[in-house]
Amino acid sequence: MKKSKVLLVIIILSLLLSGCAPSATMVRRVVTEEAKIAYMRDTGVFHIPVIADLEVSQTKITGTASGSNDDLYILRVRAVNNALAVNNADVLLEPRFAFESTSRGTTVNVSGFPANYRNFRSITERDSLLIKNIYQLMRASTYIPQ
Repeated sequence: MKKSKVLLVIIILSLLLSGCAPSATMVRRVVTEEAKIAYMRDTGVFHIPVIADLEVSQTKITGTASGSNDDLYILRVRAVNNALAVNNADVLLEPRFAFESTSRGTTVNVSGFPANYRNFRSITERDSLLIKNIYQLMRASTYIPQ
């Protein structure tokens, strides 16, 4: 009788302890990404737009990130961030992504043209006309130079 009670206690303790193991299904995922800031609206505060020159390199750069198969967006962001960090660039233009998936996870490779912002300044009338013309050009299905 005493052996069966000891055995029962051992079984109960082992079941309780196995449920509290560190490998229990607790998943913590932290995602960090840069935010885009929009103009202030309905606050009574007006913001004068800032214009910057974009210095674009003619040499393509690459970046890589690897991880699980279920977070492709995060892997894309990490690949771009890795490419920008290694090359000290602010933005990657015309990024091209390549994905390689295996049973172990996914690798994302990105290539594109690095660019840096230079010469920040307040917008001028000439800048606003240029932006207006570019906006109209982008919305038009065809462009006929004048």
